[in-house]
Amino acid sequence: KRNAVSEPELAYALGVSLHELGQPSAARELLEEAIVSFPPGRVRASLRLQEIYLDSKEVPLLEAAMERNTALLDNEPLTAGQRDEVYQQRAHILMALGRDAEAMATLDNLTQDSQRKQSTQVFHAQVLMTKADRALDELLAAPQEVQATPEFAQNLEAAKSDYERATALLKPVAEAFGLE
Repeated sequence: KRNAVSEPELAYALGVSLHELGQPSAARELLEEAIVSFPPGRVRASLRLQEIYLDSKEVPLLEAAMERNTALLDNEPLTAGQRDEVYQQRAHILMALGRDAEAMATLDNLTQDSQRKQSTQVFHAQVLMTKADRALDELLAAPQEVQATPEFAQNLEAAKSDYERATALLKPVAEAFGLE
């Protein structure tokens, strides 16, 4: 006897498979359908769809990714691991939207185990460096008279501090891998 597979389950499986095979544009519509029609795969399909939206770097799709991310947090019963994955995805989306402070705050929602992972430490450092890079770009574009102000010096020191914090986060990761 053959096991019957429903259309929603098929859309889900095909969408996930196409995404895994590196065909996000082909996977997108199927994953969007699966989120609505296949509840058992909603979390995984939504996370994949958010990745597709994130990779596009288009603001409307990034905002759609944020909406899907919020819907997962608000409406789905998530395991601790899934919740961490959703929060990590949220931090990536916020970074892409240029909302660095919110991305940093989002990382605080991760479980202690997840916060200790080297991949999380690297991402945390990336957030700090991106924040510092953006601040420096803004500071360097400031007129000369603004650069002579105490506020400018304070903002420059804050950017330097972000770089130093990023370095401190990356040092144990680099030491763990040696020359790799």
